[in-house]
Amino acid sequence: MHSTDAVHVDLPPMTFQGALVLGGGVLRPASLSVASGRIVAAGGADVDLSGFALLPGALDMGGALDGEAPSSDAVARLAGQAVRAGTTSLWIGVDWPERHGGLEIVRESLQRLADLQKGLPVDLGVRFRVGTHAVETAAALVQTLAGLSAPLVVFQHPPDRERIAAEAEFGGVGPIARHLCRLASAFDGLGLRYATEADPDGEHRERFSMIGARLALRPKARGAAASARAMGEPVVLAAADILEGDRIGRSLAAMLLSEGLCDALGAFGAPCGPLEVVRRLVERELLPLGHAWALVSAGPAGILRRSDRGALVAGTRADIAVMDAETREIAGTIAGGVLVHGTTRLLDRLRPTLERHGIAAE
Repeated sequence: MHSTDAVHVDLPPMTFQGALVLGGGVLRPASLSVASGRIVAAGGADVDLSGFALLPGALDMGGALDGEAPSSDAVARLAGQAVRAGTTSLWIGVDWPERHGGLEIVRESLQRLADLQKGLPVDLGVRFRVGTHAVETAAALVQTLAGLSAPLVVFQHPPDRERIAAEAEFGGVGPIARHLCRLASAFDGLGLRYATEADPDGEHRERFSMIGARLALRPKARGAAASARAMGEPVVLAAADILEGDRIGRSLAAMLLSEGLCDALGAFGAPCGPLEVVRRLVERELLPLGHAWALVSAGPAGILRRSDRGALVAGTRADIAVMDAETREIAGTIAGGVLVHGTTRLLDRLRPTLERHGIAAE
């Protein structure tokens, strides 16, 4: 077996001993028990995981396919890359059409994602990218969202800023402003989290905050991020932008991260990027591992209102990233109690217990 093979092993009840376990933002020696896909208080055979750190599985709201439609192969590739970085929940970006003629393509994409879910190593969600002028398909959007589990809606700013600025004076004048307010009311009725992406300035952030879009993804100006923070609203940065900044010189995203204007990280084109950013934060002594890892676990779980994940506490999903404590490489990923990625070293630790239950560790 290769050192980082994909696996699929339903774990029997077991208690991990000897590892460092992340809790309350701090890594400390502790035991951690899993059974029936959940974290439990105690029980199961003991497994020695000394030399490893157990972290909550990462949540990535920035799943991106580089312009590809969510085909079976493309999604499977993305999911495979994600689990190698400790990701257990992944929101795939889908473009919502402005015209009725594009609805069938979206419906086919959603059905494909639903069909794929059972065979994938991660829990899938949908991140709809919605143009602010998609008036014609607004009713279909609300109807579609009502049938999905924890979708995220992201308003995309149009290229002609002047037009939206003229209409979106949320005193109630322009038709686009009224359309957005109606959508926001419907989203609130569904209990959804909705956001904007690439706010160009603080004024835009404040304007969309007024209708309830109180989440800023990939702000394009420091003023937009600072405005969000001043209003107590989360800022999500793209790992791809931060890593690109490291290659070409300091980027806005890297600056925002260094200033603490970041509540969560998403990949947005770099599937292993959130893990790499966490590593750099720790290596450069900017954040301890527990706080850095919260940017990919507790942070996005809170933002997306997923109380069943993002922390290793009894009753939550058994979503666990197993990190080599020395190298900070992901040695294994457990999603809903299923080992979906594992190195030879980790499998060797698990094998005796698995074999006693008649389970092949491969």
